[in-house]
Amino acid sequence: HDLVHAIPSLMSKLVDASKDQQQQKSSATAEEVDGTSSQPQQQQSAEKDHAESQRVFQLRTELAHLPRLVHRALDDDHVHEATTHLLKFFRLVAAETDEYPLANALAPDVSRSFGANKNDGSTTTGIDLTVKAQIRMTFLHLQILPTKIIRMA
Repeated sequence: HDLVHAIPSLMSKLVDASKDQQQQKSSATAEEVDGTSSQPQQQQSAEKDHAESQRVFQLRTELAHLPRLVHRALDDDHVHEATTHLLKFFRLVAAETDEYPLANALAPDVSRSFGANKNDGSTTTGIDLTVKAQIRMTFLHLQILPTKIIRMA
């Protein structure tokens, strides 16, 4: 039910992010035309963007792979292995955002890798919207598994 109500706000955030990216591209193009942008800054920016895209790719890969490992372990009745993979998933989520109390409770010692800082009350200000959506969908899918694992143990 909550997911259905969250879809319109997610779409508006995606549209806003797309507009912001278009504005950034147009301002970068204007700087290139003016000649005010320097080559070292462009190279540094490109390296930073590449490193960030690699990190996002790695994160999305792990977000897709860990639920499969959890379910595979549960299908084979390996409760300990399923719990280990589930905790890895919750640590990964807790490292990206503090929006999920269950993940934060199961990974209290994890530091935030994006702009989420508990001191200023922010959550996922710097997180990629596709990653945020993937985290939300996967978390909603896996949040009931601790109860199932306890029943199996």
